[in-house]
Amino acid sequence: MASSSSSSSRKCPCPCPCPCPCPSEVNVTNFVSIKLSRTNYSIWRRQMLKFIVSQGLDGFIHGEIPQPDKKSPGYQDWERSDSLLRSWFKSTIGECEHDATLQGTAESIWTKLGNNFGQSSGYWQEARKEACKDLNRYLLLHEAALNGDWEAARKFNEKDAFRAIITEHWETALIVACRSVKRKHFVKELVERMSPDDLGLADRFGLTALHVAAGADNIEAAKLLVNKNPDLPYLSDADRSLPLHRAALFGRKKMVHYLLTVTKEDDLEKPFEGDSGVKLLRFLIDSRLYDIALNLLKRYPNLASGSDCIASPLEAIAVKRSAFPSGTSLNLWQQMVYSGISLKLENFANHNKRDTENPQDMFNSRTPHFTVKQKITAGILRVAEILVPQLKHIREEKVIHHQALEFLKHLCKEVAKLDYIQACEIFEEPLTLAADTGIHEVVKVIFDSFPNAVYLRDWRERTVFHVAIMNRCENVFKLIYQFEELRHVIFAVKDKKENTGLHFAGRLARRQSRTSVPGAALQMQRELHWFKEVERLSWPQDKDQKNKDNKTPQELFNKTHEDLVREGERWMRETANSCTIVAALVATVVFAAAITVPGGNNQDSGVPILSKEKSFLIFIISDACALFTSTFSLLMFLFILTSRFAQEDFLYSLPKRLIYGLVSLFLSIIFMMTAFAVTLYLMLELKQIWIPILVAALAYLPVTIFAWLQFPPLLDMIKSTYGFGSSIYWKKSDGIPS
Repeated sequence: MASSSSSSSRKCPCPCPCPCPCPSEVNVTNFVSIKLSRTNYSIWRRQMLKFIVSQGLDGFIHGEIPQPDKKSPGYQDWERSDSLLRSWFKSTIGECEHDATLQGTAESIWTKLGNNFGQSSGYWQEARKEACKDLNRYLLLHEAALNGDWEAARKFNEKDAFRAIITEHWETALIVACRSVKRKHFVKELVERMSPDDLGLADRFGLTALHVAAGADNIEAAKLLVNKNPDLPYLSDADRSLPLHRAALFGRKKMVHYLLTVTKEDDLEKPFEGDSGVKLLRFLIDSRLYDIALNLLKRYPNLASGSDCIASPLEAIAVKRSAFPSGTSLNLWQQMVYSGISLKLENFANHNKRDTENPQDMFNSRTPHFTVKQKITAGILRVAEILVPQLKHIREEKVIHHQALEFLKHLCKEVAKLDYIQACEIFEEPLTLAADTGIHEVVKVIFDSFPNAVYLRDWRERTVFHVAIMNRCENVFKLIYQFEELRHVIFAVKDKKENTGLHFAGRLARRQSRTSVPGAALQMQRELHWFKEVERLSWPQDKDQKNKDNKTPQELFNKTHEDLVREGERWMRETANSCTIVAALVATVVFAAAITVPGGNNQDSGVPILSKEKSFLIFIISDACALFTSTFSLLMFLFILTSRFAQEDFLYSLPKRLIYGLVSLFLSIIFMMTAFAVTLYLMLELKQIWIPILVAALAYLPVTIFAWLQFPPLLDMIKSTYGFGSSIYWKKSDGIPS
């Protein structure tokens, strides 16, 4: 390119004032090494564009220097430069394409070439049929490429066989071989025998061998390709995606790091800016590579306000539930491990101090310095992770959550720096999406970065809290307590249908939001809790406000919850009927056991023979308690069966009776099994003590199973009824790590 720079700086020898080079001075074939064909358009375009930019004539093909009027003084100069460009195109295009393509100005020719030779063109569809006619000639080569059998491939002596199309998707042998890391030797031999330009041959989707290697995480093949042709990282496919984009899309972290070292910016290429940079950032978010995404954002902060045809970066992360603790489902012991794992967060790279020519350093985090104690702790943790692999997964999840949160904070910080209107436009959709999916971390960070976001509304004029109420997102709803002085105003805001916050609480929640609570009756109770809580936070006059359907919040609640009330009644009756049978059986058994005591009675006095045994007292107490608790349980379930099942009964009355009935039934079973175990102990001799112990252990098996299956829903009922642990009753949000 040095020669091109020098040639462009020389003055034209002709008497005109034109600053452009003359055809006699610059030979385009010295810079564009290939003739344009259906499979090498990306390579040809890059070489030609780089050459045109070096000559300072790119304004002619991009429309920045339009054609002047033929009568104007500058027309001759413009025509001379435009004609020069057309001659360059002509000398690098096959003869068969001249008549069809090389008509018009340089700008129109450049556009037609992209339309005719681009992967989305109709030309490709017809050319594909022609290319597929000879596929059978290369069956042996295709098989050799799939198997990585170089000895079989080298016997294929046909000229240009290695650059020939061998599959229906226009793939060459090199593209097929790069799909697997096991074909390293095959790829190496092919690369040595092919020209640098041939390495950039693309399939029907515009994918080069480097694109395929990037998607397959074939780093060795990628290095062989790039070492021979450094331009390969800049060739895009039909979707305008670079190999770096493809590696990020497939989550190939090591490949992303490598391609960052060979994909650099210059005056011609801007892979980390504009649409290309936004797409890369979005792919990194989708693949959960948040540490690389953060460093990319720090280097190019303008990406925070960018957007492609799919979503903005903030919208992309606003729906990633797995990126945050609130979207990760952990059982009890996993939550304990998650909370107990101590992470030494790594310092992210400071891009302002990184060299733009050293992208790997730019996108990697600095190596943290550990103390001796921290190294010992890390060693113990590694051993524990080997013994319990699940620990490693939990630790990795926690690291990802921290990285995602750090990225989110920086992203919101950059958006908040924009002018007010632009920031509102960018925050509006992500805020609604996060509230809709219940990711309170996103909502919290947006509020902290941009407090005015609390006033934002979507296209239906709904605030984030309206959306949270409508979808029953407790963690998002709790954030309202940060705005004590504004909450009445926020709930009074009306949407396009004049619904207030209380109207949204009166609507029936989506089934997805209700399935987190077991049983229709408890779902109805949760719906009542929501309505009462929002009612408490609203203005008194909001209770009588009517929407466009002429309904007050209470009328809307009654109408939309009719089916749920019927389902709740049916669920409550079925549960009570089932438990009534069990309670009656327990009462019958323990009553009979009290009459026929173990060991029998003294025929003279009628006193139990074993009455002086201490164990006999335990039997009597257990049996009596079993009878009392089972009878109480039976009465509670009978009260449920005879209830009126009014809407308000589902709030406290019915759940309390169900709780009392289940708890007493659980206790009656425990007492019954205790009485049974003591009876066996009294009836057997001490030398056979292991028998009652074994039987007693088996006797408690049904108790354990009952507790295992029924205790979680019972605990949910207690929390929901009495408010202990019910998230909508807490005045403060859980917060997020700083």
